[in-house]
This record gives sequence, structure tokens and C-alpha cells, in this order.
Amino acid sequence: MKPQQISRKQSRLSFPLVLAALLLTMLASSCELFQPAQADKFGYRTGDYTVYDAAELDTNNNPTARTYRVSRTVVRTGVTVGGQSDAVLLRDSTFTSGASPRLASVDTLYYRVANDEVFYYFDINAIGRIIRRIASSFGTTVDINALGVTGLEPKWIKIAELRDAAGMDFPTADFSASGMIPMFGSLSVGLKITGKNQGVVTQAVGSNSYRAHRQAQSYAISTSLPFIGTIRSSSNLETDYGIPAQQNTPRTIIRLQENTVVLPNIPVVGRVIAPGERRTISSFRAGTTF
Repeated sequence: MKPQQISRKQSRLSFPLVLAALLLTMLASSCELFQPAQADKFGYRTGDYTVYDAAELDTNNNPTARTYRVSRTVVRTGVTVGGQSDAVLLRDSTFTSGASPRLASVDTLYYRVANDEVFYYFDINAIGRIIRRIASSFGTTVDINALGVTGLEPKWIKIAELRDAAGMDFPTADFSASGMIPMFGSLSVGLKITGKNQGVVTQAVGSNSYRAHRQAQSYAISTSLPFIGTIRSSSNLETDYGIPAQQNTPRTIIRLQENTVVLPNIPVVGRVIAPGERRTISSFRAGTTF
């Protein structure tokens, strides 16, 4: 057989193969083109940076003239805490208002998101914020590191269910701890925390409207102080988790409100008010790494 004949046969055999390969490539490309886009869900990325305009609330839970700013930074993802390896380390920095703002406090928090559910690691930092809030209602400040908090058993608690339909109550979480407050002595705190998904809401922020999954939490608080006895109170927390696939909503918490707690008249001390707080998003800068 002559060389040129071999060449012609190879050419005739190659054409169908090339055509089939082209058809397969086009089919694969069309499948990719018509695949539905993945909805961007709420979650945390390293470097996420959210700034909130915050205000103290009065007894009717309306904002007062005492305003300040809070920045929330996602410091690191993939952290191992409390037996979970997908935790997220966040830092809340609170700044005073005015022309020369100063750093007032820094809080460390741990969250995790799994299967459209959000969990919060309730640890000494969490109890410290509560004790600090109670102490501020008495006109004093507290350093959590100097309290010598004992009795607390840290654990993860469910705080959000990011689904459109309102859901059932979350599992109840119970905590207790004690510490020393200057001028008052030993302080014991007992907590019972419950929560529930409220469904989808539209939250107005300035001229923008965002879609969010709203979550409600309730804190039943039992506080025991020397010479005063046991004080029972409750606090409600409402949090709006942005739905980034809708209305260009930022992938972060849009709004957070912790209502004011008013205690009945206490012997010697009198009426005690622990002011609430409302945070509303001012800006958001997305991080890059999950």
C-alpha cells in the first residue's frame, strides 16, 4: 500500500472522531451554561468587616442620644473550639462617639454555620458581657479577667435557623456562673436561653431595603447579690441575618437589637435599668477566604 493511500484512510477515519469530540465539547459547555446559579448564602469569610451605628435604648426600646459605633471583624475561620473544627473567630470593637472616638471595649466571639443553622459558643466572654451589663446598671465597670468567674460550662447553642418559613423553638440552653464585683461582692448569674426563627422580613436601613432571616432569642436571668437577694429579669434579642441572594443584601448581620431590662425596686439600691442596644449596619466589606 502506498504512503499516500494510508494518509487518505487516516483522514477519512479522523473526521468523524473530530466531529464527535466537537459535539461532546459543545454539549458539555451548554450544560455548564444552563446550570442554575448557586445562591449566595449567609456565612463568614476571613476578613469580613462590618461597621454598625449603635445606640443605647430607653425603657420603651427607642434609641437615645447615647450613640457609638461597633465594628465586627472575622479574624479567622476553620478554628477548633468546643469540639467543632469549623468555628469562626470574630472580634467586636466598640468605639465612643464624637470627633475623637476612642476604643471602649473589645469582645471575642465564636460562631459556626452548618446546614443553614447558626451556632454561638457561649463561654466566659459571653457571660462576661452579661455581668458587665448588669454592673453598668449599678454605675460601675467590670474587668471580666478580674472577676474570677467560676461554674460556667461553655457549650455551643443554636441561635439561628436561616430558612424562609418560621420554625419551631430551638433547644433550651441553661447556664450558671458566679464572680466577684467590686463594692458588691459575689455575684451569681443563672441563664435560660431559648430562640426561634421568625421567617423572612424586609429591613429598611436608610434609603436601602434588605431581606433578612429574623431570629428571636429570650434570656431568663436570675441574679443573686449579697444583702439584696435574688433578682429575676428577662431580656429579648432580635437579629436579622442578611439574605445576600435578594435585593443586593450584604452577607452579614443587618440589624441586632437587645431590649432594655427594667428591674423592680430593690432595697437600698432602688430601681435598676440595664439599657438595651440597637445596632444597624453602616457598611460592609467582604472578606475572601472561607
